[in-house]
Amino acid sequence: MGIISIKTAAKEHQLSAYFLLTFAISWAFWALVWLTGQGIALVTYPLFLVGAFAPLIASFVLTYTLEGRPGVDRLVRKLIQWREPLKWYVAALFLIPALMLIAIALNVAMDGTLGSTPYFNVLLPVLWLPALLF
Repeated sequence: MGIISIKTAAKEHQLSAYFLLTFAISWAFWALVWLTGQGIALVTYPLFLVGAFAPLIASFVLTYTLEGRPGVDRLVRKLIQWREPLKWYVAALFLIPALMLIAIALNVAMDGTLGSTPYFNVLLPVLWLPALLF
């Protein structure tokens, strides 16, 4: 029995390769966040985001490995294809930020503080863009 290439193994076990790569990327970057000892702070937030977007990154890496540039182009076209009415995209974009604002308002109304983490005031503007992207 010979040595199987990574590409051959990924092609034969696509779902397993996807999950393995997704977990490897997310855990590696989240481990870096943990190793800093700062938690999710302004400095470590980009590392946290790379881990959060690991499924998307893994899909691009595997698609490129198995299908090359044409496969990636096809994947991007599928990602930006509008399949639902505009109202659902607007709801998806603004529901999470609206819930965040409601939670902040309730917290301020109940105990007069903005949040419980010391980084909350610094991170709030940085959190909006990823919240909209999700």
